[in-house]
Amino acid sequence: AIVMSKKGNIIQSAFYDHDVDNIKVEYAEWPSHLRILICDTKQRRNLASGQALINYAIPRFALSLGMAMIQLILRNKQDNSILQVIDKIDRISRVNILSKPQIYELLRQIPERVDEAEFTRQFPQLSDKIKTAETTWLARIPVTERPTLLLIRGAVLFAISECRRSD
Repeated sequence: AIVMSKKGNIIQSAFYDHDVDNIKVEYAEWPSHLRILICDTKQRRNLASGQALINYAIPRFALSLGMAMIQLILRNKQDNSILQVIDKIDRISRVNILSKPQIYELLRQIPERVDEAEFTRQFPQLSDKIKTAETTWLARIPVTERPTLLLIRGAVLFAISECRRSD
């Protein structure tokens, strides 16, 4: 986004891993009477260890698997209204094309908290993705500090909610 920016403009861009050839960029002129204030608290942030690392890694672990879980759960549904739109749900922001009751039912099938072994047992089709997510996110946390239960549903719910709020 920085490379594509223009002085005096706001940029809105969409980047998706699987769709880099179709990056969309839109510009809007920044109102000249407005200013941006950037504050530096001078507070160091350390994501290398401790609770900050856990708070950083666990939601990212959950979100890295969120879309795959959603696709898997939806494909197992026998609801024609879901099966008709499932191919359009290729990112979490598109879950919102489902009705609120359908989203609620979907969220109920995502584990609220689960240990790594149980997570793989519940979603054996995702075992390769789970291993990749563990390597990417959980391996950073020392085994002695790693929570036994991973909070999954809350991270996915937050992502869906934020997308719905922005609609």
